[in-house]
Amino acid sequence: MLPPLLTLLALAVAPSHGPAVPQDLPEPAATQDRPELRFVDLDEARARAAVDGRPIALVFRAIWCGACAELEQDTLPSRLVQDRGDDAHWVLVDVDRQQALSHDYGVDSTPHLVIEAADGALLGRARGYLTPQELVLLYIILEIGVCHGEPPPPPPPVE
Repeated sequence: MLPPLLTLLALAVAPSHGPAVPQDLPEPAATQDRPELRFVDLDEARARAAVDGRPIALVFRAIWCGACAELEQDTLPSRLVQDRGDDAHWVLVDVDRQQALSHDYGVDSTPHLVIEAADGALLGRARGYLTPQELVLLYIILEIGVCHGEPPPPPPPVE
């Protein structure tokens, strides 16, 4: 049996015929004290992470990828994700233009999310489209695991 955090993670990133989490959850009201999600390049993200210790979230995408377009149009601009925008340094990676970086991170499909600690250690990854709720849940689970000294969950199996 999986520990509770890994079970939640598995539910959040597992492909299914229905949503992994309820889709009718209300989005929180916009807050004035939370900056919105901003993308920077990887070098800048690493430099900032070295100073403030926040993790780096890399979103690997392709211009021809329909699920990537959905992620960029629906998930990333959602208030749920935007309200967590300052919790990490966000990097948007085009797999066709940045093939070496995509290869270095073992990206074999898009969209593909990789979250790493400020020191570069892998915290977790998810392949495929994520709803706003799934993306925030994944981030929270990884954050809780890091805060409690648990090892990061293994990446989902490659299909």
